[in-house]
Amino acid sequence: MKTIELEVPDMSCGHCVTTIQSALMVVAGVEKADVTLEDKRAIVQAQDTVREETLLRAVEQAGYRATSAAR
Repeated sequence: MKTIELEVPDMSCGHCVTTIQSALMVVAGVEKADVTLEDKRAIVQAQDTVREETLLRAVEQAGYRATSAAR
């Protein structure tokens, strides 16, 4: 299990949060996705086989821009 953190700067409302969370949860191997409007971040708990690029693409397909929040 690993944690992947994404920045999603275009979020502006609760609907955005719900849409992004739903998009992340349908990715195979994702166990949990916490999306916060205040931080404009998504913190994803996923199996080790899940690639960050796959999560970024899922957010983008939902209509939002996302980047890695890796430090």
